[in-house]
Amino acid sequence: MTKLHLACGTVYLSGWVNIDGKGELATEYPELVKQNKTTLKNYYKKPYIKKILGHNKRGKIVVDILSNVLKLDMFINDSVDEILQVNLIDHLKFQDLPKALKEWHRVLKIGGNIIIDVGDALGNAKMLLKAKTKEEIEWALRLIYCHGRDKYDSHHWGYFPKYLKIIMKENGFSEVWTKKNFIKHVYPAFQMCFKKKK
Repeated sequence: MTKLHLACGTVYLSGWVNIDGKGELATEYPELVKQNKTTLKNYYKKPYIKKILGHNKRGKIVVDILSNVLKLDMFINDSVDEILQVNLIDHLKFQDLPKALKEWHRVLKIGGNIIIDVGDALGNAKMLLKAKTKEEIEWALRLIYCHGRDKYDSHHWGYFPKYLKIIMKENGFSEVWTKKNFIKHVYPAFQMCFKKKK
């Protein structure tokens, strides 16, 4: 099976092809693979961060393929069984999402799944409305806008299940399931699995 982990960041999933637009190649940095390697069940559980790096910051990115996730020319049509993306689509410009969905639809096999994990725009907005302290306000705003540290680190659009289901249906995908704990976060988020239709 060919499974793609798009915009993998510092999470290197065993059994998946880890792809990101920045980072070091796994073949050249096996020590980073060992450091970043985890499973889907333990996606954000990183005990190595403090132990190895001595602080709470994330480690370096390591990838199997260094590529823009909007252009997967290295994969032929109908060749991928599953795609996973965590915190990706809200980092795309609204105008780029249709292009991305077209490309991901192209590489997926008919009946192949795409799992999308993204912050819940409605949940974040509710958190902002309920915020009382400066810290609570800034936390909610960070969830809405992200850090803005580089071109990849800003949120350009927001999603919630009903809205994402409409978008995916318009782009040739049918919903399989919706969850809030498939990947655990410390902020409002949801995950949806969609199947490529014929």
